[in-house]
Amino acid sequence: ACWDGPDVALIAVRDAQAPPHFSVRSAQYRYTLCANGEEELYDHLADPHEWTNLAGCAELAKVKDQLRHQLVALLAASNIPKDYPPGHVPQAVS
Repeated sequence: ACWDGPDVALIAVRDAQAPPHFSVRSAQYRYTLCANGEEELYDHLADPHEWTNLAGCAELAKVKDQLRHQLVALLAASNIPKDYPPGHVPQAVS
């Protein structure tokens, strides 16, 4: 199938009162930054059900970093509610 959307789409999942998990989905990958700082990376071409977290895979470190930067940029451009705790908005890593 052909991917017609933007480079990535931003998703936020909130569990009750906990800070949300943020993720971006590209044509091939989903990168998630969990509220506790843990990261997840899934290759939807090889693993459409997201069984294998590839966030620690050295070969995909560049992919993970690019997706994290895209996630942070999308959040920075978003209208984050004024009462949202600033410490819960993900930042870029260098």
